Amino acid sequence: MIQQRIKELEEMIDSFPPDYELIKKSLQAKVAVIKLEIESNYVPRWRSISWNVEDFKGRAEQIVKNNPSRNYVFDESKFEDALEEMISKHDATIGVTWDTIDFYLMEYCLKSFERDDYESKLH
Repeated sequence: MIQQRIKELEEMIDSFPPDYELIKKSLQAKVAVIKLEIESNYVPRWRSISWNVEDFKGRAEQIVKNNPSRNYVFDESKFEDALEEMISKHDATIGVTWDTIDFYLMEYCLKSFERDDYESKLH
């Protein structure tokens, strides 16, 4: 939003007629200072990606929906603990993916499921 406003201001300054060259240069210098101030004071130089319990809930719903024959049942009260466990044990070289969340859902939150016919014949 701020970047867009600065761009608009720069375009407005650029549209000044040649008679206003001195004013134009002065305003361009002020805009440059404002840009530096914004960059150094207001624009974070880092970003973060966060996961939350809602991600676990949404993913569990997708698993249930995409695997109707399995009758997966997840214990939502364990989502927060699974999230904490995932964060404390994550591998920073690969990060956290939906597969990671799937693992923690299955490992810590799965109450029950039914094996499909093929799997049940193997056991």
